[in-house]
Amino acid sequence: MHVKPYGNLSWLISIICIALCLICVHASAVEIKLISLPETLGLTRTDIYYIKPDYQPIACLVMCPGINGNGQGYLSNPALQAFARHYKVALVGLSFASDQDVIDDNKGYYTASAGAGQLLLNGIDHNIAQDVPLLLYGFSGGAHFVSSFEEAYPERVMAWCAYTAAWWQAPQAAQHNPPGIVACGKMDDQRFASTFAYFQQGRKLGKPWCWVALEGTGHEERDSLNQFVQAYFAGILNKISDAGSWFDIKTKQKLNGETVEESDTAAWLPDNRVGELWSNLHKP
Repeated sequence: MHVKPYGNLSWLISIICIALCLICVHASAVEIKLISLPETLGLTRTDIYYIKPDYQPIACLVMCPGINGNGQGYLSNPALQAFARHYKVALVGLSFASDQDVIDDNKGYYTASAGAGQLLLNGIDHNIAQDVPLLLYGFSGGAHFVSSFEEAYPERVMAWCAYTAAWWQAPQAAQHNPPGIVACGKMDDQRFASTFAYFQQGRKLGKPWCWVALEGTGHEERDSLNQFVQAYFAGILNKISDAGSWFDIKTKQKLNGETVEESDTAAWLPDNRVGELWSNLHKP
């Protein structure tokens, strides 16, 4: 008896293609909206972009580009859109700008306490979701804003990532210290030493921070870090472990949390799964 091969796979391929097309149509159909916020001293542009969620968001993820950049582009990323929908998070792209001399004088948008931070909060509270906690990611100039924002408004920050900057305002001791990632490419020569020093300053104050050194990376954004940041934020949102896990940034070995409270060579991760991802990415 002749036995036919197992079915014709063309139907399965067709279904997969249709599903992929539907996903693409949904992604392309997402509307990115612009909000121009009130003029603020020290800022020459006060825009934010957002995707209006069709669900009640439990948090808001704010994406902050390099100096005077436009955060709209982040919101077009299908992976970021999928992350936001899965975790019921609103998406915002920062588009603030200040003149260089104002930035250098600590009166521009880099310094969140000078007005830009409250402006962002007002924009989110009045237009997107009232009083939701924030997740923040910032690259270069955006890292300046993110690090200063979490210092000025720690009670509104769930977690954050500040990826590479040439200089940093020294962190201050505080009662509330949201967990954060400090990262830099190992080939980003002008910024690596200052960024690592900033991490160590925070750790000496007992802040639950994580250090990520990226191999073969200059002053550029990387998908590998973006994916890790999403996993880190997911670990925070999932609340698998309230205590989290501590790891040595040199050996990448897991540590006893009771002995590393203020160690500047210890990194805090939300859970062991995120710790494994960090170990694969971080290159001492």
